[in-house]
Amino acid sequence: MRRINPTYDADDLYDDYDDEDYYDEEYEAQEAAMLAAQYGSSQDLNAQQQQQQQQQQQQQAPPPPDAFPAAPAPAPGAQSFIISNSKKQNKKGKNKGKKSNANAQHPSQQQQQQQQQQQQHGQQGQSAMDLTGKVFQMTELLDGVPQARIREALQAHGGNMDAAMSQLLDEAHANNTTKGTGTDSKPAAASKPVVLSLGGAGKGESSSASQTPAAAVASAAPQANAASAAPEAAPAPKPKAAPSSRSGAGAGAGAGTASAGAPGPGAYAKFVSKLDKLKLDPGEADEKPNLNLVVIGHVDAGKSTLMGHLLYKLKYVSQRDMHKFEKEAKVLNKGSFAFAWVLDEHEDERERGVTVDVGVKYFETEHRCVTLLDAPGHRDFIPNMISGAAQGDVAILVVPASTGEFESSFQHNGQTKEHAILARYCGIRKLVIAVNKMDMCEWSQDRFNEVVESLRAFLLQGGYAAEDLIFVPVSGLAGVNLVDPLPAGVADWYKGPSVAQCIDAMPPVARPANKPLRMVVADIFKTILLGPITVSGKIEAGVIKEGESVMVAPSMVLAKVKGIHRHRGKEIVPAKYARAGENVDVGLQGIEDTMVGLTSVLCEAKFPIPVVQYFEAEIATFDGLAVPLLNGTQVQLHTQSSQAVAHILKLASVRQPDGKDKANPRFIRKNQTARVFIQTQDSICIERHDDFRPLSRILLRQNGVTVAAGRVLDFKSPKKKKLR
Repeated sequence: MRRINPTYDADDLYDDYDDEDYYDEEYEAQEAAMLAAQYGSSQDLNAQQQQQQQQQQQQQAPPPPDAFPAAPAPAPGAQSFIISNSKKQNKKGKNKGKKSNANAQHPSQQQQQQQQQQQQHGQQGQSAMDLTGKVFQMTELLDGVPQARIREALQAHGGNMDAAMSQLLDEAHANNTTKGTGTDSKPAAASKPVVLSLGGAGKGESSSASQTPAAAVASAAPQANAASAAPEAAPAPKPKAAPSSRSGAGAGAGAGTASAGAPGPGAYAKFVSKLDKLKLDPGEADEKPNLNLVVIGHVDAGKSTLMGHLLYKLKYVSQRDMHKFEKEAKVLNKGSFAFAWVLDEHEDERERGVTVDVGVKYFETEHRCVTLLDAPGHRDFIPNMISGAAQGDVAILVVPASTGEFESSFQHNGQTKEHAILARYCGIRKLVIAVNKMDMCEWSQDRFNEVVESLRAFLLQGGYAAEDLIFVPVSGLAGVNLVDPLPAGVADWYKGPSVAQCIDAMPPVARPANKPLRMVVADIFKTILLGPITVSGKIEAGVIKEGESVMVAPSMVLAKVKGIHRHRGKEIVPAKYARAGENVDVGLQGIEDTMVGLTSVLCEAKFPIPVVQYFEAEIATFDGLAVPLLNGTQVQLHTQSSQAVAHILKLASVRQPDGKDKANPRFIRKNQTARVFIQTQDSICIERHDDFRPLSRILLRQNGVTVAAGRVLDFKSPKKKKLR
């Protein structure tokens, strides 16, 4: 029997009506059983149709000579022809009604009533057939659910398959949970989001379903050199021997092994760190630690205004520029957007009043050198937000405190929740929550506590630790509590730090500078000093030096580093080298501009980053997953600053409520942990979780909604089954 496509259409059952492979014996038997359960036996249905046809022939004029004779009643055992006969009889009845009406000049009221009853009967039969087809398809996807229960769920939701399937899956999940705990009398507890321990477990370990999100985060090991601790193995292939991404992917697909060019376990064990050979630049020992700060939050929460006003108070925006922004904003009737224009530099962003791309600025505090990344908040630009969050070490989550606006951004399908979860899965743990627009609620302590309680409960479930959350009441437009403490008479109940003080107190982040070079390209532009091919981005690992050759992946070509520029507040400082954690500009030469793009990665020439199309991943699904994931489901895969179309080749296993893994599941529903095999349409640069965690994280999105996040375990594809 042919499997029905999960993207179901009610008309698909009758598109290929004459196809013998489609209506085989098993399908016809199930369909006839459904009709019999709805209308009774087949003899009763045919007798009822024949009786109505005879009454119509007696009261109306005789049909023309060329009309077809009435179809004989089917034999009791010929159930497979009930559907076709009923459709033909309905069509014939309509044609006869039209011809009789044309011959009769004054039809009686009784004839009109009979025609209406016949049309209603035909519509009921067609709707019953559509409902039967939906029941049959859902029976294929739901094991162990009676067809009668499926029919009831479809009728309750007006034939909506997605809503009915979600209800049945929730019921099945609740029943399994009740059976596993042995408490039949108590209802199942509310589902909580599944949190992967992205900083701890390796290939042989996974997060427990019974572990709380806070405990999962607390048990995560700190950033360490996993490559140096792994046993020695054969070194990675040389750059010249690295084949193209498509040839490697094809080999992996045929044998079910790793793609060509992918390093095995301990591939970086023989890498010799460059730190011992570096000579510090003059004054580098006294430099402040670098901090990458990303600002996230719902659209119109005041992110750009808050950070623009912060830069103005820190003297990184001149009075002349600020006066220019105010004058230009008033011309467009956007006077309150003047501070936002400090970061929103593009014309389309200023006209629309919405941040589109990630804005980058640099400033310094007393103890930190900060790279500011202003991420967009609109749901249409979530891919840009992911690119900005992937470069961040810590984040500021801006939420509005005004009445109605907070509820819209947090409770009513706003972007506050999604941004917070995405930042966590991008590796951010420290979070400063700036409760903005407090002046609109007169600095009410009750309102502030209400916002804090709602956010704290959600963030703890999302994987953040309580000690990593700082709540600060601010007013971005008025500039209150941004740099200086609150003045007297304003929110006397708050005794905490300002936003600038919170940024300055952030602890330094561990830097894997003793690993091979990994620098993700975030922007490409031209400069006079560095040349026509200048790239900027964050160095995730290793060291880059002036004059050395680096590999540009996935093009797999060598380029020479012409120069390196560091950003120190308002100044741009040339440097001989740059280490992990710094956001720098690098000039390249000896390479075509078509060989480098926003998805490129600068890496060590002898230890390049793997370029693959097939890999095994462990994912955790979110509440945004409306339809369960099946084999062959298409998703949009995001990793660092790159995105690619991908397909789920196979569902390997899924974590059950009792903590056990079920192999080869038929689907994956929301709030579950599973292992899957994924294939991307184009080759991507990605690492194993055991080798390098920051570059192993992935995000899956569907129809503009984030449905899952996870980590790459290994580079392999599922073994193909032999065809019969």
